[in-house]
Amino acid sequence: MLRFVWVPGNISHIAVHDVTPAEAEAAFAAEDFRTGPAEQKGRHVASATLAGRVLQLVYAKSGPGEVYVITAHWVLAKRRKPR
Repeated sequence: MLRFVWVPGNISHIAVHDVTPAEAEAAFAAEDFRTGPAEQKGRHVASATLAGRVLQLVYAKSGPGEVYVITAHWVLAKRRKPR
């Protein structure tokens, strides 16, 4: 089981993007949760679908079984131009 590290800084940062800590945590349990390799200095990028919307997260492992969510935001659906 993961333990999420929430402090005022990361809570307020994801709130700017209309994401709650509960939504960020739910993404890690989502059936389609996908994570990529460490990008820079241990940062990982992940995504999952919640209630039909895609949530993208950047996080770091802050200790054994601990996750610190750096940022999270909803991915806007791209609209295709009619041909």
